Amino acid sequence: MERQVDLARLLPDDVLAEVLRRVAPRSLAVSRCVCRAWRALIDDRGMLHADLLPHSLAGLFISYMNRLYAKFFARPSLDYGYRMPSDTIMDHCNGLLLLYDDWLYNPATDEVANLPERPTTPRAGMEFVSEHDVCSFLAFDPTVSSHYEVFLIPSVPWEEDIVKRAAGSAVLHSEWPPSPCILSVFSSRTGLWEDRSFSRQGEAAGTVADIQLDQRSEPYRHAEYWRGALYIHCQTDFVMRISSSNSTYRVIKPPIRGTEVLTRSKYPEFFLGKSEKGIYYALLDDNHRLRVWILDESCDQTQWKLRQDTDLGPFPSLSGDHGPWVLENVSSDYERKDEDVYEEQMEEEFEWNSDDDNIPPTNDMEEKCDAVMRILAFHPYKEIIFLDRSSRVLAYHLSSSKLEALGNLLPNGYVTMHAYVCSSFPYTPCRMRELLQTFK
Repeated sequence: MERQVDLARLLPDDVLAEVLRRVAPRSLAVSRCVCRAWRALIDDRGMLHADLLPHSLAGLFISYMNRLYAKFFARPSLDYGYRMPSDTIMDHCNGLLLLYDDWLYNPATDEVANLPERPTTPRAGMEFVSEHDVCSFLAFDPTVSSHYEVFLIPSVPWEEDIVKRAAGSAVLHSEWPPSPCILSVFSSRTGLWEDRSFSRQGEAAGTVADIQLDQRSEPYRHAEYWRGALYIHCQTDFVMRISSSNSTYRVIKPPIRGTEVLTRSKYPEFFLGKSEKGIYYALLDDNHRLRVWILDESCDQTQWKLRQDTDLGPFPSLSGDHGPWVLENVSSDYERKDEDVYEEQMEEEFEWNSDDDNIPPTNDMEEKCDAVMRILAFHPYKEIIFLDRSSRVLAYHLSSSKLEALGNLLPNGYVTMHAYVCSSFPYTPCRMRELLQTFK
């Protein structure tokens, strides 16, 4: 036939809607991507139930030093209806968890899948990068597609390792990241790892010699997926923005650098997050000065705009360890017995209300800012930052500067006054089934 007829366009909307209602949620999500007319029909008729998609914060996954499995920090009265993983969480994106050894897990549906063995051969232009210098990150948005991708992002090792592996020091003067940048990417569409080439837009972050100076224990702290782009917090605190749609990437340098960061902090730690208005970057110094920026990409030049500059200290003294949120034991039946008793007590004593649960004014103020403090996470849908202050979790509202005391982060078995948190992720349940499948 010289001219193909789109039979679906000949169907009345009511008939097509009745056909699509019989499609499984995963396939229905795929159907939204066929054309604008189908997307409008599915959305207008509410066929892809909103309650299946990530739309609320269920709690925080917390990983600790010397603890194999993560804990779940949330309100004890919450009716979860899903299972927690018994493994180390490497990343989270819109309801899917990336676990150790490349397992994927959806707690809301209890579905699991193992990715094929990842490639280990060094990519072109990054021959000095070993498999131990690579971190993996998820890119998944179920409101757009039921498919997901996993990116392997390289870091720069120590100079001596670079010279040894690259058989010379000339590579130290090369730009980082290189352009083109060859990345290994897994796609659930094909079920395969493949090498993809991404061209750089704009300047590099620096030279390999510059980047290797940053060897903090967690060179990649967080990544966020927003509006089709993956934002990754990299060494020297630059953010790498990867766009799969046009195979490009951009280096976004931090809002402040060098001596300006070190003036009030010996160990400055930027924190990348996603919240109500997009991509956020926060810096909390040793004296509890909190600065928050929002990424503005509305003009040709990407830039950070200061959203908040607040002195959080001194704090009211927090008495006791209790709060409306508790640690849910997600791994050990042995620990579960003790925590069940504790949670029942919490449910009786607290009924959490975010409007009423702020820290009350008190004359018992701390004169020194000597409490250990770090950022745990951004609330994905509200301008709220979760803080860990000496193992007590606080919720700080950017708009009102209100502080809420949520609870204690010390798991069973910790005898010290402060638990070392390795990583933390906000969890937003996705109840769409058949997202995960077995890959050979």
